[in-house]
Parts: sequence; structure tokens; C-alpha cells
Amino acid sequence: MKSESQPLSAEDKGLASTLRETLERAASRHDPMLDAALAATRAQALSETRRSRRAQGWWLAGGFAIAASVAVVVVLPGLKAPASSSVSVVHLATTPTVDPRMLEDMDFLLALGEDSNGG
Repeated sequence: MKSESQPLSAEDKGLASTLRETLERAASRHDPMLDAALAATRAQALSETRRSRRAQGWWLAGGFAIAASVAVVVVLPGLKAPASSSVSVVHLATTPTVDPRMLEDMDFLLALGEDSNGG
């Protein structure tokens, strides 16, 4: 780049005048409709960015919820419903009105229930 103290050469003067004419022509052809279209396009692009950030936030929240669910299932595997009721088989055996065959059937069903629950 030349310093301003040196005079411009003929080639530089021609380039400067061509550039000046081009810029003046472009300034005289200013189109307000083009400015409006550019502003509308910019506003639309900015609104889409906001929408995508909201959607990204929902995906992030959903991912954390799924990760927490998996962590609970992995860390706390002993949270199962009890296989038997609060009445024990011993208590039923001491009751005189109970048929011993029915007790055997109940014991068998409890054993099947424990096998199917993995306990």
C-alpha cells in the first residue's frame, strides 16, 4: 500500500476513478424493497434460531429424564413388589379350619410366583 505523500500513478488514478463511478452508480440505484426483503429474511433467520434452541432444550431435558430413569433402574434393582402377602404359611397351618391340601396348593403357587419374579 502506498503512503499518501506519494502521488498516484496513472494506473492508480484510473482504478480509483473506475471504483468511484461504480460505487456512485450502485448508490444511485438504491432499492428500499431490497432492504425490506433483507430485513425480513434476517428476522426470519433469527426466529428460527430461537425455535431451534427451544427444541434443543426439550431434547436435553428429555435426555436427562431418560438418563435418570436408567440410573434408577440400574442402581436400585431391588425395588420389586413383594411376591407374598403379609399372611405367612405358618400362620395358615396353625388354623384348624384350613384344608392341608389347600395349604400345599398355596405353597406351590407362592413358589411359582417367586420363580417367575426372579426372587
